[in-house]
Amino acid sequence: MALAIALPGLLASLWIIGRTYASETATLEQGLRDTTRALSLVIERELARRETIARMLSESPYLDAAPNLAPADLANFYAQAQRATQGIDGWIVLSTPDQQLINSRRPLGEPLPQRVPGQPPLYPFATDKPLLSGLATGRINGELAASMQVPVIRNGSAPLNVGLTVRPAEMQRLIDEQKLPAGWNAAIIDSTGLIVARRPDPQRWVGLPSSNNLQSRMKASASGFFESVTLEGVPSMAFFSKSTIYGWAFVISVPRAAYGNNLRRSLGETAAGALLLILAAIGGAVFVARRISRPIYRLRDQARRVEAGEVVEAEKTGLAEADTVSAALAQASQAIARSRIELEEKVTAATNLTRDAQKQLSQSQRLEALGQLTGGVAHDVNNLLAVIDNSAYVLERRPPGSDNSAQWAAIARAIDVGRRLTGHLLRFARWNVVRPEVINLATFLPSLSEILKTALGSMIKVSMRVEPSTRTIQADPSELELALINLAVNSRDAMPDGGEFIVVARNATDEEAKGLAPGQYVVIAVSDTGSGIAPEIRDRVFDPFFTTKGLGQGTGLGLSQIHGFCTQAGGTARILASSPAGTTILLLLPVSGAEPSAAEPSDNAPEGAEVPQNRELLLVEDNAELGQATETLLTLFGYAVTRASSAEEAIELIDAGDKRFDLVLSDVVMPGGMNGISFARYLQANVPGLPIILITGYAARIQDAHGFEVLRKPCAPEMLLAALRRVERNAASGKAAE
Repeated sequence: MALAIALPGLLASLWIIGRTYASETATLEQGLRDTTRALSLVIERELARRETIARMLSESPYLDAAPNLAPADLANFYAQAQRATQGIDGWIVLSTPDQQLINSRRPLGEPLPQRVPGQPPLYPFATDKPLLSGLATGRINGELAASMQVPVIRNGSAPLNVGLTVRPAEMQRLIDEQKLPAGWNAAIIDSTGLIVARRPDPQRWVGLPSSNNLQSRMKASASGFFESVTLEGVPSMAFFSKSTIYGWAFVISVPRAAYGNNLRRSLGETAAGALLLILAAIGGAVFVARRISRPIYRLRDQARRVEAGEVVEAEKTGLAEADTVSAALAQASQAIARSRIELEEKVTAATNLTRDAQKQLSQSQRLEALGQLTGGVAHDVNNLLAVIDNSAYVLERRPPGSDNSAQWAAIARAIDVGRRLTGHLLRFARWNVVRPEVINLATFLPSLSEILKTALGSMIKVSMRVEPSTRTIQADPSELELALINLAVNSRDAMPDGGEFIVVARNATDEEAKGLAPGQYVVIAVSDTGSGIAPEIRDRVFDPFFTTKGLGQGTGLGLSQIHGFCTQAGGTARILASSPAGTTILLLLPVSGAEPSAAEPSDNAPEGAEVPQNRELLLVEDNAELGQATETLLTLFGYAVTRASSAEEAIELIDAGDKRFDLVLSDVVMPGGMNGISFARYLQANVPGLPIILITGYAARIQDAHGFEVLRKPCAPEMLLAALRRVERNAASGKAAE
């Protein structure tokens, strides 16, 4: 009976032993795979850091004249390279395919090596993208090193390379920091199969070829698990992981004897327990299996988190080897995180500097155009005021019943022209990032006629023509408007005795689009009959701050804005012709792949539409005269109006509860501690469902009032009524949906 009980238990124990062996083998292999990949990432991040430094140096302005660099440019770049490599175990080499120009490890001006005719270059020469060489012996110091080569691309070619050396000692430091378990071998292999760093015995093996078995596997795939014999002749299990970016690989091998130690210990404990007590043996086997597998699983999870870019802490698992690898993974994750943070900080700083410079240049360009417009705008505003003043004078003195339609029409036209004029000025006052839109030039260009006439003055005739087949373009309308204003201001200065300013839009020919990115383009040809541009300055007119005007008469930013706008939009600006009879400038802009968005529905209230009656409306306006006029208009619309002069007073009226308001119309800029936008958000939070419309004359305030209905001053009565009814309808539909 004892045998009958023991035999099934023994068979079960043997089965458990077999399953445990297979599971532990798979787990150990997976742990080795994940550890190798994680440490390969450490090497790749270090190489990426060096590529970033070399790439930043390749974009140095001191190399813009490449390949013909002046001694001053070389000296400045040498100093820049010295600063960039502080704290880096390596040096910078600036070279042509045949000659070193700068070696930051040598004094500036010291003779540097040239390539001997018939011999290949020491390092491969990068032409279109960065590349990492294999190990080679330096011609100056005879030291083994690789190089991260980054092309210096200017005018479509790469006459120079910036190289940042990669020393085996730096790679060896990365391996030594990992503190791998005793008996484990690790190596870094370059793209040619040479050993860059190794543990153990780096002095013996660095610079020698790796095994043919490993080299053939690296050529065949990016990673792999295989049986091998180390260079010392020890049978091992190995896994390699090759960088798909740089072609270097990281290899870890574990002696087969070490692989089986833990397994044999577990199996021996299980077998001994089975001989003493079958049930205890089975329990012991399960316990031992869990004791080993859980640390490995945790180690696997930790390695995957490192591969995903997380920072991990070293864990105490109870398994010495696993604890060692866990500590190595923690160190690797921290090194990766530090490298990533440093890179992000550098990129953020560079991006912020570029964005600030672009904003300052754009604002300077706008201010120059606005200053040029000031005189014309004042003249036009005075004309509009004269029309209104004269018409009001006539209306006051006409007997009742007279036909006053001509005077009322003149006042309406003056107000409409004034509204468009202030709209243009408000757009100039904005300081925004570029927002490209689909523009239909057939409607856009005619809308600029008034502002162009203002910029040019009454002595210059404005002509515009858009050919019927002209395609739509993709550009920022505000920047395009500013470019045309700048051209108009330049033309005005070139025609002091008057002349003609001509704008023609059409599809560009293939010849005109030559030199631009493949695609279709539209050309806006802007011509004048002025004095032209002198040939000796023609190539400089688009340079920032270049001007032929006297001190205080121009900043030299107008034409640079035009060229910058066209370039940013994906096109260019060119001077087609210039003679004593005038100048023609072409603005080439890319064709849009989309159609213009559908026109907004009219804000005007339709004829015969129902006018609300006895709706309680709260008007918040601090200007007494404007408030009285608006109250009269709203009463004419059929509203029962209550007026407040500040947001605080309006809140008191609402909280008092004497009236239940159906709608609120509020100015934005008001005295007191709360403006109209803050007031609207207060109502949204405390009086939900109460519709509110904001009205302002400041373009910047419109952007701050996102989420609310906003009208721009001056607002036509029809537009005001339409907005009031639209907001009430939206509020009513929202309540119905509830």
